[in-house]
This record gives sequence, C-alpha cells and structure tokens, in this order.
Amino acid sequence: MKADSGSNEVLTKARFHRAWSFNQLGDFERAVEDQAEALSLASNASYRPLINYSLYLKKAKRFEESLLIARQASKIESLETSRGSMMTQYHIGWSLFELGRYREAIDAFTKGVPYQPDYAAVYWLRARSYELLGDTVNARQDYEILAELLADPDGQNDLGEWGAEAASKLKSLGLEIP
Repeated sequence: MKADSGSNEVLTKARFHRAWSFNQLGDFERAVEDQAEALSLASNASYRPLINYSLYLKKAKRFEESLLIARQASKIESLETSRGSMMTQYHIGWSLFELGRYREAIDAFTKGVPYQPDYAAVYWLRARSYELLGDTVNARQDYEILAELLADPDGQNDLGEWGAEAASKLKSLGLEIP
C-alpha cells in the first residue's frame, strides 16, 4: 500500500510539473488536461494547484470554468489560512474581467489589494475594468499607481504579456514611468 501511495504522489507531482511545462510552451489545453489529471490523483487539493488550474483554463479561453475553479480555490484557501490572498482574488477578478463582468472584477481586485498592494497586474486589470464601465476617475488613479509600480523591474515582470500594451496606454495618458 505504501508503494502505491508513493508512486501516486510521484505521478501527481509529475503531472503538475508537466502541466506547468505545457503552459510555458503555450499548449494550454494540454496544461488543463494534465492539471485536471494531477488534481484527480492528489489526496487533497490545496488552493495553489487550483489557482494554476484556473490560470490554464483562462489561457485556454475557458473563462466560466476558470472562475469556478478560482472560487473553489478561494474557499479552500479560507479554510487553510483563515484569510484570503491577492493570488485568489486576482484570479477571480481576471476571470470576471474576461467574462465582461467588470463591476464584480473590480470588487475582487479591490479585495486582493490589501494583501499585495504592489502587484502591478491588479491595477492594470482594475483600471481597464473601471475604464470599460466609463469610470475614468478611478481608472486614472489606478493607471497612476501602475506607472509608479512599473518603475521597478518586479512591477514590469508582474505585467507579463500586458507590458507593452500598458506602457502604450500610460504614454497615451501622459503618464511616464518614473
């Protein structure tokens, strides 16, 4: 029985790693498949592998599923840590943003900010959400915070694929990165 348990654990970790590799290669459907398989093999799911699963689903453009998994991760996180995090709120908000549910996305992003107020990507998506709702005042405030955060290389890394688009947007608003 111990050998089965040990080999199952190795297989589970291998699937998690392979899912991450497929994600890095841009093969999001294969990442989703491997992450789902790993989660089915895991003895208990913690919120971190669920957040990765939510990410892969988002990248595969399966936004409703991504939202469900991110919310499941949030519930587990609350049980494990008795608090939330930027990670779960950001992924909930990002899924809601992709679904066009901007007001709900703003609420989720705002809940995450106290946990990690220097996370540039949250301000990018929240500013865009405000802007899409026509709230230019709050959008501008978030763009100003984003400009300050992008002065740091960590802030630039946080934006990932949105970096060029964000820099262009900030420039169009007359906001230079310090």
